[in-house]
Amino acid sequence: GEEKEITILFSDIRSFTTMSETMSPVNIALLLKEYFTPMTKIIKKNFGTIDKFIGDAIMAFYNAPLDVKNHQARAVTSSISMLEELDILNIELNKQFNQTIMIGIGLHSGVAMVGNMGSEDLFNYSVIGDNVNLASRIEGLTKKYGLKILLSDAIVKGCEEDKSLDFVQIDSVRVKGKTIPITLYTIYNEKQHKEFEKEIPIFQKALKLYYEGKFSEAEKIFDMLIKEHKQTILYDLYAKRCASLILEPPAQPWDGVFTHVEK
Repeated sequence: GEEKEITILFSDIRSFTTMSETMSPVNIALLLKEYFTPMTKIIKKNFGTIDKFIGDAIMAFYNAPLDVKNHQARAVTSSISMLEELDILNIELNKQFNQTIMIGIGLHSGVAMVGNMGSEDLFNYSVIGDNVNLASRIEGLTKKYGLKILLSDAIVKGCEEDKSLDFVQIDSVRVKGKTIPITLYTIYNEKQHKEFEKEIPIFQKALKLYYEGKFSEAEKIFDMLIKEHKQTILYDLYAKRCASLILEPPAQPWDGVFTHVEK
């Protein structure tokens, strides 16, 4: 194996276990095939390598075995396309299986060990390392924030040249088991961007106040956003966080970093 900078993509079907309980094993396998096929095509079209399917999850990486220019941007483009494809696919899945699926996607970029992994007689071409685990953790957090895509600051940094990608900052966190904080972002496709364009600057204003330690002012804005957008988990999460920080002020200096204690 070799150490190489790569971008890792993890995607997962939400509440898949619950969904599986209502379906026969044959139908589960058929549904997964219907889902994996178009998703794999999108990843490959963007020069990604499918590492493995883990139950309902997809693990893929970019920039190995072959070098891929702008691999971070390729992974971001894949993620947006996967969600757009899923909207179309869900119409078919609803007809065929009476089911629709939602997914979460996590992206991170960094150095990992790339090569044939396994035992002497059974191995596969894969990636391992801390940055791979971090990508998986980031994907796990999509549920907590109620977002479809979450990505790290390393991805944003790698996409600096691509002006067409418009990232929205979400949080600064320490994920479970890690000490170094990372900043999390999301990205919307054009249709979603139009949908959220009024909210995004208001959310960013509230987030700035939160980072400045002005929790009461931030909470007021988050509460206002909740009234207008009751379904948005993100605003509720921040309003609750502000309320608890008002009751129990954080240690100074406040760095705005939230430590996740669960995966």
